Amino acid sequence: MAMSKLNFSNWDKYDSAKQAEKATAICNILSKGKMPPKSYIKAHPDAIPTASQIDEICKWSAIIATKK
Repeated sequence: MAMSKLNFSNWDKYDSAKQAEKATAICNILSKGKMPPKSYIKAHPDAIPTASQIDEICKWSAIIATKK
């Protein structure tokens, strides 16, 4: 299901506005703690991104958003 929302294999096929939208959504979802899903975390507790990792992703998303 996740790949239907965002598939990085198709990233280059997205126009800049769609890339900006997707990048912003990634930052928002991670910042709210909605990803990875709780069911995944139970099996993979080391998959929880650190605050530093989330910050880096949000910085990346801000760069992408300025390119639209």
